[in-house]
Amino acid sequence: MAANLFISNSDNSMKMNQYIKFIKNVVIILTVLIVADQITGYLMRRLYFNMVAGENYRETFTIDSSNSDIVVFGSSRASHHYVPDLFEEKFKMSFYNAGRDGNFFLSNYAAFKAVSKRYTPKLVIFDINPNELMYRKSDYEGLSSLLPYYHDHPEIRDIIELRSPFEKYKMFSAVYPFNSQLIRIIFRNLSKTPETYQKGYLPLFHKMKDIKADNDLVEPAGEIDKNKIKALNDIATYCKKKNIKLAFVCSPVFSNSKEIFGSKIIEEITKAEQGQYLDFSTDSIFDNHPEYFQDNIHLNDEGAKLFSTILSNEIYKFMNHVSVEKNISVISLKADSY
Repeated sequence: MAANLFISNSDNSMKMNQYIKFIKNVVIILTVLIVADQITGYLMRRLYFNMVAGENYRETFTIDSSNSDIVVFGSSRASHHYVPDLFEEKFKMSFYNAGRDGNFFLSNYAAFKAVSKRYTPKLVIFDINPNELMYRKSDYEGLSSLLPYYHDHPEIRDIIELRSPFEKYKMFSAVYPFNSQLIRIIFRNLSKTPETYQKGYLPLFHKMKDIKADNDLVEPAGEIDKNKIKALNDIATYCKKKNIKLAFVCSPVFSNSKEIFGSKIIEEITKAEQGQYLDFSTDSIFDNHPEYFQDNIHLNDEGAKLFSTILSNEIYKFMNHVSVEKNISVISLKADSY
């Protein structure tokens, strides 16, 4: 009986030792993984913010350093359509083009919040696509470009967290904010050529060769994204409070069709209260004029200069209370009505 009890106690002791050993191994592995994650993330972060050119550099400059009187936010249609020198000549103010390829309205809203927390611009322009207010999953996936700024900019965390319910927990990883940008980080650090477009404008120099019937901005009708409506309302409210002049602009597209429904959607949510809306999507000066475009949705440098001259004149008139002929409506974007 005593022998059986001894054997039983011995087995229990061995099982306990094995359990403790397993727990220790798990703790060691987790510790190694956590330390490796933090060290690797630290190095990637250093490399990321050490870049001196490229889209990530321009995003960092916009969020952390830009201080121009006039700022334009938008996607590639902003970065290629707004010529800083022409706006500076017209307004006698400094201008920065914060447009970024592949960044759409929610990402631009985050950049606006980061910028406006640091200082108060005199004029803010949002280049908005005809279909910008539609719900698109890709717009939320695109918020990944803001992940490197999550910890240092609490004002944009709620926007980044729209990506998924688990986003805030993923951010415990130091590598996660940079894991989709590794190749770009390495490439940009190997190339030490500094940014040549200090005011953010990226000119395109080719002219359209093949006239396309389809317009890349036209999409089947879908649902309006309420998060974007709330963002529009927040922008309008903040600009009114801070006395920042605000303009939403749909810049030109090359179109063989007058049926661009996105502009109608924007018009439905623009009511007299704050700012200016200018729709150039079917403007006769640009519509079906391939000499001003590189492709269906991007002006070349010649087109961008013409557009910037026209737009700066229109906004200047509006800011100085001069009557203009363009379709101008003041923006009051209340999410409750959608």
